[in-house]
Amino acid sequence: IKKVFNIDIYDYPFDKKNGYTIIEKNNVQILIIKMECLSGLEKVIGEFINDDAYKLINTNKASDKMYYNVYREFKDSVKISKNYFEYYYDNNPKYGHFYTEEEISVYREYWCLKVEK
Repeated sequence: IKKVFNIDIYDYPFDKKNGYTIIEKNNVQILIIKMECLSGLEKVIGEFINDDAYKLINTNKASDKMYYNVYREFKDSVKISKNYFEYYYDNNPKYGHFYTEEEISVYREYWCLKVEK
């Protein structure tokens, strides 16, 4: 976005509570959405694209796939490196731009259990 429109999204506040922000600059509008909030933002997206009939349709749910059990097992057993964990949770100032301290704490607690010993 920055290269194409010369808009740095980190220069604009992000509405962490609602999970989205609309940036308007130089006749450009950008809708930034926290993916965890996507399913609850159907109306916001519809208004942004000026389509009152807009509907979100989830057609790529892992639980509907034949490989779901393998995927679930992978998610349950995956391990991440300590460096990777620290990069996101200790040394990443951009993470706090989109997530509240409470959200970061919950994700940190979950992923902490996945760090390789």
